[in-house]
Amino acid sequence: MDVLTCPECGARFAAPPGALGRNVRCGACGHVWRAGGGEESGIPEGIRPRPETPLRRPSPATAPRRPLTPRLVGYAGAAALAAAVLLALFLARGPVAEAWPQARSAYALFRAEPPAPAQSLAFDRVTAQAQGGRIALAGTILNLADQGQRLPRVEAVLRDATGAEHGRWVVPLEATAVDAQGQVPMEARLSVERALPGAPALTLKFVLF
Repeated sequence: MDVLTCPECGARFAAPPGALGRNVRCGACGHVWRAGGGEESGIPEGIRPRPETPLRRPSPATAPRRPLTPRLVGYAGAAALAAAVLLALFLARGPVAEAWPQARSAYALFRAEPPAPAQSLAFDRVTAQAQGGRIALAGTILNLADQGQRLPRVEAVLRDATGAEHGRWVVPLEATAVDAQGQVPMEARLSVERALPGAPALTLKFVLF
């Protein structure tokens, strides 16, 4: 039961049921006021029920995290190392295949086979002139690729009009590698044992392996 206190004269009396929130009149002085919810309660403070406090679940941010075990850390490190090695092998597949030709078949399984040097190298402005017992050979090797590469061996083959071979030489080069979209000059003097009748033909080719 609530106890109402007159704000005018201080008289106290028991509030009738349903008086809270309505206008009440003081029986001592006749003052009228609106009874609010801040009036004193007749229940002693020591035995008033306390409002229940809702239980809170710990938020995900404050929940303790399980530490990573050394085994998981080792697996993660091994996976990162393997990924780095595979990426390096892919980016350097040209030099790798050049140094180890058998690697081309492994790259081909993953459809990442690098282009063969002969596919991106070309001969340009080649001339061959007979000078006594020698053939003066000159020309240029072009690199059509967007990356530099090592130069393979260059061979010159001399054949007569019937296609019979009469000489084979390794053409010396001034460089062992060529830059991307670059070129390397080629010049050599090839010794011929005897003059060939008709119109002999001198052909050049790259020897990859």
